[in-house]
Amino acid sequence: EEKNEQLEKDRFLYKNIIDNLPIGVQVFDKKGVSNKINSAQKELLGLPNTEEGIGQFNVLTDPYSKAMGADKKYEQVYNGKTYEHEFEYNLGSKENKWNTLKDKRIFHETIFPIKDKKEDVEFAVAVLEDKTNERKNQQALKENKEKFKAFYEKAPLPYQSLDKEGFIIDVNPAWLNILGYAREEVIGTYFGRFLDKDCKTYFERNFTEFKQQGYLNKIECRMKHKKGDDIYVEFESSADYTSDGFFRQSYCLLKDITQRKEA
Repeated sequence: EEKNEQLEKDRFLYKNIIDNLPIGVQVFDKKGVSNKINSAQKELLGLPNTEEGIGQFNVLTDPYSKAMGADKKYEQVYNGKTYEHEFEYNLGSKENKWNTLKDKRIFHETIFPIKDKKEDVEFAVAVLEDKTNERKNQQALKENKEKFKAFYEKAPLPYQSLDKEGFIIDVNPAWLNILGYAREEVIGTYFGRFLDKDCKTYFERNFTEFKQQGYLNKIECRMKHKKGDDIYVEFESSADYTSDGFFRQSYCLLKDITQRKEA
């Protein structure tokens, strides 16, 4: 009786752990038939309830599963291996006859075997995380960076970007032209090296405040040309931050005002 009571407690614990996990979980029996899904999996796939496909959907034989190549992956799991991958799940495929969402989703999936005492695979467990929005955001960010890079590379105004320590991350051709340097002489170099003594002091005193404030407008400064000549410039700079609010880098446009200052 005590053993039966403990068994019921274990089943209750197992069920509640699975049901309340914030990531999708689907369990298949040793023949590949869907045995259980949790609420998170239901939401990920857009199923009407957690009973959809139970005892019916077979991951090894279903036409949609085969079309997506899932049957081959699960065959590896039923041979005792753990399989982890990220893939695009086309729920709108014509082979998908199940009552799910009908769009494309990007999932990170881990599938692992549960073995019995004889080391035979009794269940296959799939753990699913939706990466769709994350990957879309990453792609959008990549595209925006590429557009921005193309813009400043062709921009007539000198451009530079500094890291949190004040070292140069990037410059455009216009920056190199007005100061007479090659790119390899500049990238990774401390920005203060290109300033005259007074401007270097100003930069070092105010860079921390800039990183907190996030912008600087029309700051005049003297920079040193490679040949030693003074170049008067006007800065406009803004800061970029991580999602956690930490300074990532600066974006700065320079305007050559030498002729105006020497007039």
